[in-house]
Amino acid sequence: MLLSEIEEEVNTKMFMDSHTHLSHNQFDHDRPELLEQMRKTGVGRILEIPIDFDSNYVMREKLRIFPETKFAVGVHPTRLEQPEDCDGWMENFRKLALLDDSAA
Repeated sequence: MLLSEIEEEVNTKMFMDSHTHLSHNQFDHDRPELLEQMRKTGVGRILEIPIDFDSNYVMREKLRIFPETKFAVGVHPTRLEQPEDCDGWMENFRKLALLDDSAA
């Protein structure tokens, strides 16, 4: 297959990046450019994954303007030091999960 054929195939299909952390601070300086590059290579959907409780909100603030982004809801298990850390979180997670921009 020629490179031009591969590029054409990529440009006619839409891919999904199913595990991103584009809301991380390291991307604050070039997030729009990075997302544009992803679009150009055929990524049409992004699933942003939270790391800790606060990131469930921060990621929405930083990525809301990018319509191809959907959000997971939750906390990575390594970020829970004690089971009591979960107190009250489940109700907040339920509310987040009902938002139109939530996908997982």
